[in-house]
This record gives sequence, structure tokens and C-alpha cells, in this order.
Amino acid sequence: MINPLSTANIHNDEDFKKVLQRKSLVAIGIFILGALTVATLLLTEVIYETHQHAFFSGFGTALIAAGGALFIKNRRIMNNPELLKATRIKYTDERVLDIRSKSIMVATGFLLVGMYLICFIGGLIYPMYFSLLSKILLALVCLFLMTYRIAFSVYNKKM
Repeated sequence: MINPLSTANIHNDEDFKKVLQRKSLVAIGIFILGALTVATLLLTEVIYETHQHAFFSGFGTALIAAGGALFIKNRRIMNNPELLKATRIKYTDERVLDIRSKSIMVATGFLLVGMYLICFIGGLIYPMYFSLLSKILLALVCLFLMTYRIAFSVYNKKM
């Protein structure tokens, strides 16, 4: 299995429990990232702008809440055999997997178009920042395309 969080190769409840355990580890990572963000803000002596400080403290708090909620949700599913089976069936349904795949493709397309529009409109409104803005957004688009190509090649060989 290439993707440790993949639900494609699940055949029974034990396989699904392993996936949920890995998802719980990701949730713990999200929680830790949020805690590090908030701790860094509290421990540094750098004076941030009020907006910047509020943004990062809110983002860190949101990561803490999301990580904790995901961890609790996964543990609750793992500890209830009936809920485990129902969730496994829901996650491994071919129709749901197809819908998820198509949704990701549509969302990716909108993300790329949105990034282009931000670069174009931002360049018209703030021409002094256009060079920096365009380089950052172009780098993100290139990162996405390279990641997509590598992932496609790897999955194509494995499947």
C-alpha cells in the first residue's frame, strides 16, 4: 500500500482498524503542529502585528481542536464494533470512492484557476507585488503538477 491512509485495500474490520490507527497518528500530528504554533507565539519575544498574532493563534487553536476531534472520532469508531463495520462499508463503497476521486479533480481544477486569477488580478491591482506574487503562485502550481505526475507514475506502476 503506497498511501498509508488509503481505504482502497480494506477487506475486513482489522484492515480498517489499521487505517484508523494511522489516521489517529495523523490527528496527533495535527494537534502537535497546532500546539507548537501557539507555543511559539507565546514563547517568542518578537512583537507581531495584532492581525498577524491573531491569525496564527487562531490557526494554531483550530489545528489543536481539529486534531483532537479527529483523534476522538477515530477512537470512538475503533472501540465500537458496529460503528466500525458501518464506517468501513461507507468508506470502501466503490461509488463513494468514485465520487471522492471526481470531487478532488474538480476541486483541484478550481484551485488552479483560483491561483491564476489571484495572480492576474493581484498583478493588476498591486503591480509592485506582482513579481513576488506571481513567483509564489507559479511555484505552487509547479509543485502541484510535479507531485501529480510523480504520484500518477507511482500509482500507475502499482495498480
